[in-house]
Amino acid sequence: MPTPLEGFITTTFPCMPAALEQLDRLIERYGLKLVIIDTWARFKPARRGKSVDIYAQDYHELAALKRLLDAYGVAGLVVHHFNKSRDGEHWSDRILGTTGVTGSPDTLLALTRTPEGAALLRAVGRDVSERELALKFENFRWRIVGEAAEVRLSESRREILEALRLLGGAAPQELADYTGKPGGTIRRLLMGLRRDGHVARLGGRYFVVDELVIKHEGKLVESTAVACAGLADPEQNIAVFEAR
Repeated sequence: MPTPLEGFITTTFPCMPAALEQLDRLIERYGLKLVIIDTWARFKPARRGKSVDIYAQDYHELAALKRLLDAYGVAGLVVHHFNKSRDGEHWSDRILGTTGVTGSPDTLLALTRTPEGAALLRAVGRDVSERELALKFENFRWRIVGEAAEVRLSESRREILEALRLLGGAAPQELADYTGKPGGTIRRLLMGLRRDGHVARLGGRYFVVDELVIKHEGKLVESTAVACAGLADPEQNIAVFEAR
């Protein structure tokens, strides 16, 4: 059926090789600039037998589609799935099928859910540097939140700050026990948070800066993160920290 944007949507389509002939006619008729196939399993031909080289078949099937699209200068997006296994050195190893499936496209994209309910978009390709982006689904569309590594770090920092607030201050091992994170990870996060002025250390324990009252010679000096961050060494007798 035609769409308001002069495109074409159909829920019935033959498998290859007849699919390529029909797609050829549709591209010419509608002047398509983007072809989306969802899913690849419904479009590709059936397997021919056990004696067939499955890698070669996977590769040549996608290569045939790519040749058609390249001939018209049309972009193609083929929707496929991961296998059930989580094994492999790289996320692309989990794409269903042989490496012939991953070897033909110019770019591979993977959209996955995290245990926390967020989404990750991974990309790698001939003309694309490998990236991992954090996404959020809002108003029926995906929004890029930022680089996944930075978002994960921000989430980890927020988790540490929240734990410190709930515990009223804590030593690194207490935080490790409370959050379930490795001790080394906790110490690295605390080091960064302290460097950026978000936490202060007193007697081997860490406190959230905005929950501390800073006193000098018994008098209230300041209670802001800026004041704490400006102290040369909060553990010396420059100021006394008291939890609110």
